[in-house]
Amino acid sequence: MKLFTVIALALTSAQEVPTDTDATKLDGNLTEQENAQKDRYIYGMPGDEDYGIPRSADDIIRLEGMWELDFQVQRMRGFLEGYHRGMYQDIEHYISEQCMNKEDFTRPLYYFNKYMQHFTWGEITTIVGLIWNMWYNIDYMCDIEQYLYDLSMFCFDHDCSIGALMDNWMNKVFLVTGSFNALGSIYYDNEPDPNDHMSVFAF
Repeated sequence: MKLFTVIALALTSAQEVPTDTDATKLDGNLTEQENAQKDRYIYGMPGDEDYGIPRSADDIIRLEGMWELDFQVQRMRGFLEGYHRGMYQDIEHYISEQCMNKEDFTRPLYYFNKYMQHFTWGEITTIVGLIWNMWYNIDYMCDIEQYLYDLSMFCFDHDCSIGALMDNWMNKVFLVTGSFNALGSIYYDNEPDPNDHMSVFAF
C-alpha cells in the first residue's frame, strides 16, 4: 500500500502546478519572500551543504523543475506533521528534515516524471529504482510504518467499522459539528501562493 501511495504522489505531482491569478502577480513577479525561498532552494545560503557549489545550466533547469514539484511535496510533509500532532496529541512535533527532502525524494521524483513523459520499456529498471528510492525515504525517514502500525493496533483493540464511527460521531455531535465548521473555514480560506512553499507546508 505504501508503494502505491508513493506512485500516486509521483503521478499527481506530474500535473501542472496551480498558478496565482492575483492581479498583482499576473506579470509573473514573485514577492521578496517567495523569491528568497526559490533562490535558497536553487543556490543555497551560507551554512547550507549545497551553498557555493558550481551549477551548470542543466543543474539550474533541474532545480527549477524540482522547485515546482516541491509545492506538492510540502503539502504532503505538512499533512504528515499535522497527522502526527493530531494522532498522538503532540503539538510540539516537527517532521524530520530528512522526510521527503530535496536530494533523497524530490530529485528522484523529478527524474521519475521526466522518464514517465517519454516512457520506454528499456528504462523500466531505472524507473523502478527511482520509485524504490522515494519509497525508502518515506518509509524510513517519515515514520510511515510506525503510523500505520499504531493505527492498525488501535483498530485491532477498537471497533473501527463505519457503523461504530457513525455511532461515536452521533454521541459527540456538537464536537463533530464544531470540527466540521473549523475544517470548512480552512477549506474555503484562500490557498497559499504556490511559490510560497513555507506557507503551503503550514496550510
